[in-house]
Amino acid sequence: MFGALIYVENNSCSYKSILFWLNLLAVTGKTVGQIVQQHWHTYGRFYTSRYDYEEVEADKAYACIEQLRTHLPQAGTEIAGLRVKKADDFTYHDPIDQSICYRQGI
Repeated sequence: MFGALIYVENNSCSYKSILFWLNLLAVTGKTVGQIVQQHWHTYGRFYTSRYDYEEVEADKAYACIEQLRTHLPQAGTEIAGLRVKKADDFTYHDPIDQSICYRQGI
């Protein structure tokens, strides 16, 4: 998605992102907040975090993930005024060989 307004080595990417947003605001006549709210209403709000277990003791990494699994909120739980629609332990379905890999991430 366009909108990662951060410094990058190639500033043309930043300019393109800014121009995209200025064009989007002009065409829609909406504020950034309105666009974001509409996006969330249509697609939901997704929160992700990544932690790569490199140079971490395997038993400690496993214990951390297992503890997180025990605390996955149930659908309908309210946190900070927002209702959890889905929180799960990701299962990957390979579209090529149809294999299934369970417990791929929380």
